Amino acid sequence: MKTPTEKRDRLVKVRKYASKDIHTQYVVRAYRKLMKMGYKIYSYDKLPREVKNKLSGHPNVCAEKNGKWFS
Repeated sequence: MKTPTEKRDRLVKVRKYASKDIHTQYVVRAYRKLMKMGYKIYSYDKLPREVKNKLSGHPNVCAEKNGKWFS
């Protein structure tokens, strides 16, 4: 479980990109909502191989909770 400081630092990093463009804003909102719902966020590069094989393309958001993947 992340400490409040770690959570705050993560949100600060996410906020840094919030003012770029509308697409980035939607991605940031998705990250925030998924984090609040308890999902663990992954970058595409750090996804397990079996998950990458099931995906088509390069998704913007990849998250996992209790063995269920969201992309």
